[in-house]
Amino acid sequence: MANNLREQRESQRYYFNPDENIVGVFYIKELDTRVTLKIANICNGGLYFSSKRDKSINHLKNTPIFLEEIKGHSALSFTDNIKLVIRWVLDKEILQHVGFGCQFINLPEHIFKQIDDFVESEVDHNRR
Repeated sequence: MANNLREQRESQRYYFNPDENIVGVFYIKELDTRVTLKIANICNGGLYFSSKRDKSINHLKNTPIFLEEIKGHSALSFTDNIKLVIRWVLDKEILQHVGFGCQFINLPEHIFKQIDDFVESEVDHNRR
């Protein structure tokens, strides 16, 4: 089933090593708050991040949020207010964290290219 989901995606996705500390600073307008959360994967169409269960964002499916910054990888070190919408939430009691699948909305072309180049480079590098 996981392979079918990957085949359905419109673009390649890069999965960060769990030991990497790649985080995003997100502004959640609905809550008027900023949170720093670990990013698990990214593509030019969106990203996936996780949050501890005690965070107050676990109910925000279909809510727009803004990515202000990515920290932890020089090829993705950009600062911008990039709009995303939380499209799905993985919230299972057995898991310590809640996962959020987000879609970029009106991603600026230069950021699209930066992410696309990063993913292509990392995926090619990992195939060797």
